[in-house]
Amino acid sequence: MFRLVILILFTISCLYCAERDVTGNLTGQDVLEVQDATQDTGIVKKFSRLKASGKKIVDENGNEVRLRGFNIGGYLFLETWVNQIDYTTSARAYEFAHMSQYKEEIISALIDSIPEAKGGDPLPNVCIGNGDGWLEKFRTELLKRIPESDAEEFVDELKKYPTICDDSDYKLRQLLYQRFGLAGRDELLLSFIKSWVTESDIKWIAEQGFNLIRIPIGYRTLTKDVDSPLPEKLTYNEEVFSVIDELLTWCEKYGVYAVIDLQESPGGHNDYSDLPAYLYENEKMQELTVELWKYISRRYKERDIVAMYSLLAEPMDAPNIEARDSVYDKIVKGIREEGDDHLLVIHDGFKGMGTLPEPTRYGWTNVVYSTHIFEFGATSLESYKTLISLYDGIYLDAQKKQSVPYFIGSFSVIKDTDWAYEALSELVKWYEKRRYHWSVWTYKRIDCPVAKLLYNHSSMWGVRNRLKSEFERADIYLDSKEEIKRKFESYRDIILEPNQRMLDILKSFQK
Repeated sequence: MFRLVILILFTISCLYCAERDVTGNLTGQDVLEVQDATQDTGIVKKFSRLKASGKKIVDENGNEVRLRGFNIGGYLFLETWVNQIDYTTSARAYEFAHMSQYKEEIISALIDSIPEAKGGDPLPNVCIGNGDGWLEKFRTELLKRIPESDAEEFVDELKKYPTICDDSDYKLRQLLYQRFGLAGRDELLLSFIKSWVTESDIKWIAEQGFNLIRIPIGYRTLTKDVDSPLPEKLTYNEEVFSVIDELLTWCEKYGVYAVIDLQESPGGHNDYSDLPAYLYENEKMQELTVELWKYISRRYKERDIVAMYSLLAEPMDAPNIEARDSVYDKIVKGIREEGDDHLLVIHDGFKGMGTLPEPTRYGWTNVVYSTHIFEFGATSLESYKTLISLYDGIYLDAQKKQSVPYFIGSFSVIKDTDWAYEALSELVKWYEKRRYHWSVWTYKRIDCPVAKLLYNHSSMWGVRNRLKSEFERADIYLDSKEEIKRKFESYRDIILEPNQRMLDILKSFQK
């Protein structure tokens, strides 16, 4: 998620330069046909199977359904930066400082290692003060304050614990496997999964008036195999699939549709795990990816609460459009062979919505086209207004040819500052005007307490991200298995209050 995504596609923008009006009021009446199941009766209610009708998503009676909600990040694709599992490099340095005779000097060096954090907008980074690049800046500051030999010793100690604050679970899974073996790894991860999201979360989402969750899933989470960049086979983890089964039952109970989203495929379709994206050129990885989707389809094709399958999230490392679409075509055909008519989400891989083909070219039916919007370099409301003006023209022209619904599957304006809230409102106003479906990134996130303390860092990454309880971070390197499990299970009790300003903006667009 936090890799810098350059969203302004210059080659496309040159082709579509017509200015569009995106500031008008919403038109038409949103028809929400999601059955009201918010009463805590325990009764699972029937949902309408959704389908595409031109640019709209409709229910079985042809009534338009608008989908609005949240990504459930840091869950079945465990991006460690979302939940603060283990430490950023600066957070570990802060912990070690309290055991050093140079506590004040170390903390001073930590603060001065990120001068851009002083004043102005909060930094967009998700792992503040992290990795080897930051460590060298910190070392420079530390050498100004304490004897060289002591500074080098302190930095060398930090290097023993490479950060696993990342937008993938790969490093976390490797470390848990190295320390506790295959069964221990899976036991610990399952304890976390069952604690990060519970029935109360789905109930809260429904109570706020939203009707959608998007569930990013890494294929490794669904398997019991030793992790490998090029897996030989997939051994499915039935305990994790049972968690998904239960999650969908909660969705049925409270009236919330679900999108099953493959965030990372066998072989990889992006570089989130700091590995090459082998999927596009490796036939074996393509076969395993199709096999996985066929398995998911057989399991959930009768579950109408599943609104859509999102086939490949952010396939940005496809070498070209043809390679991207060829893999998509194999997955689509594999799912349809199972007799499954669920809506299928096709993501543009940040190559531009206009690069997605007309569905008839491949014989695709019941598809939804998607992209994600993150403008990491934005510094003002005007940045977003410019982006919206550009994209509106591109999207309108593309959707006219494709005649499919559009889904902004993940987006955030990131920064916790006044202009960013205005930008959020402008973005969602645009989605609503064009009747795009959307899910914000992310439902909940823990901002790093040390980054908040040292750098006054806060973010708009989570709708629920205001930590109001004690948080005991697991140390994946040093804690025992029992301690890690206890701390993982304690996530169930963490109190994360909503960013009320953000929530109010999102709720204002409900109809």
